[in-house]
Amino acid sequence: MRVPLLRGSGVDAHEVTLAAWREALAMDNSERKAGDKKPAAAANAGVLTRGQVLLQVRALPWAELASTLAELEDWAASAKRLHDVLERQLAKDAPPLHRLRGLLDEARRVVQGWMSERPERPAPVPPPQAPIAEAAKDMPVPLAPVAPPGQAATIASRSEAYARLRELADYLAQLEPHSPVPALLRRAVDWGAMPFDQLLRELTHNNNEMHKVLLRDPIE
Repeated sequence: MRVPLLRGSGVDAHEVTLAAWREALAMDNSERKAGDKKPAAAANAGVLTRGQVLLQVRALPWAELASTLAELEDWAASAKRLHDVLERQLAKDAPPLHRLRGLLDEARRVVQGWMSERPERPAPVPPPQAPIAEAAKDMPVPLAPVAPPGQAATIASRSEAYARLRELADYLAQLEPHSPVPALLRRAVDWGAMPFDQLLRELTHNNNEMHKVLLRDPIE
């Protein structure tokens, strides 16, 4: 919640985090209920207001908001893939990622809402004129196909999955420094590097419990 979703330029610009936006909305709702009794309460308290954020949003290039939204969508997709991998590999011992995924989804909806506040949309690219289209026919065809967008984000190996897990742990440590989830994620990475016998000793409390793990029926 402390990772900036919005960075502006100029002396009046602020870094807007998800927590700051929540606080601005809460203050706005409070002032609406109070009517005109305390119109400057947020300013006097030094709290960033909803109006200030929206003014900053309208001053930003559209491409910057679109880039932020694309980054959040990529993180949300990566978190879902990581959740699926952990569920398959660790089952009930998988660290919980529901709160992280919820925060990413909330941040994505916030940025989408900001984009809807913009009165203008980027102008569509005009189609090429006939001479340009004819010239394009004579251009050489590239030998290697271009990778489709998002293909590079696919987890291709076990080592890459654990590297993504550590990267996500570092990100979540910045987003929620008091959350236990980053430590659990890093612990899962450490487990992945352990030999089987060492991992059993790590996950079991006594020999009887280890015996149950070794003799239990395989998961279908």
